[in-house]
Amino acid sequence: MIRKGFTAASAAWMALAATAGYAQDVTKQAVRPPVAAIPCVTDQEARSLFLVLAAPALRQLSTSCAQYLPVNAFLRTSAAPMLARYDAAGKAAWPGAQAVFVKIGGKQVQPLVEAGLVEPMLQALIGPALAEKIKPTDCALAERLIADLAPLPPENAAGLAVSLIHLGFEAQQKKNPQSKAPFAFCPVSQ
Repeated sequence: MIRKGFTAASAAWMALAATAGYAQDVTKQAVRPPVAAIPCVTDQEARSLFLVLAAPALRQLSTSCAQYLPVNAFLRTSAAPMLARYDAAGKAAWPGAQAVFVKIGGKQVQPLVEAGLVEPMLQALIGPALAEKIKPTDCALAERLIADLAPLPPENAAGLAVSLIHLGFEAQQKKNPQSKAPFAFCPVSQ
């Protein structure tokens, strides 16, 4: 349940950058560019985006699950140091995440990124978007997963998450070759 929600949320956030630019194009051309025209996202760019989104996602997970977890649960008692590490890693990763938005959204999104509008928008939107997806039955597994990931440096957790998402995309593509994603992963060698 969390894996599907996480993959969907990741795809949605990566695609979010393209929305404003496409909205302008649609009103002018009444046609959205084909998905194949969207450049691929490198492993490092995807890791950067994960790191930018991780701290607000963890905060929302802690808030949404607090009432469903035991009083001594990691998310209720020990998540603060982990959040501080992810906040710092997210700030350091922001330039790489910006590149993803510009790459996917093109010239139309670049002024929004350069004006500093994308980061606050992400920070404001990720919590409510995740709150809708998190179900009480997801909280115990999320608690265990986050507690197990806590000792890892954020960069390692980002690498693990991106690799799992990439594998999920590949499996989905093999299962349904006609499926279209809002972005593509570059081949791993890039």
